[in-house]
Amino acid sequence: MDWPLHSGGAYASYQDKARLAKRGIWQGEFQPAWEWRAAKQAAPGPEITSPVRLLSGSCDIKGNISNMGVRIYHLPGQRFYDETVISPAKGERMFCLEAEARAAGWRRSKR
Repeated sequence: MDWPLHSGGAYASYQDKARLAKRGIWQGEFQPAWEWRAAKQAAPGPEITSPVRLLSGSCDIKGNISNMGVRIYHLPGQRFYDETVISPAKGERMFCLEAEARAAGWRRSKR
């Protein structure tokens, strides 16, 4: 497909001919790749709303990334712990030990 943003219209005439003749992708309905990507990026990703429990023990330390990009971990019982939602798609995660969180470059929440 011609994407003028990147091709400067170099393929527009070929695309127009194919569309008029209903050839290739123009035989049916489809969504251009850039529209599909934009919709996928805009859609909310899966979120973990409760701590992950492993067979080996409790991994309930929430590793959250702030709006400023700061990596902060929250312990059960801390203020806002229950409201904190972890989104793995954003790079957030759960930890089993505080030492594990610190070693990964996260700092403890001050709240």
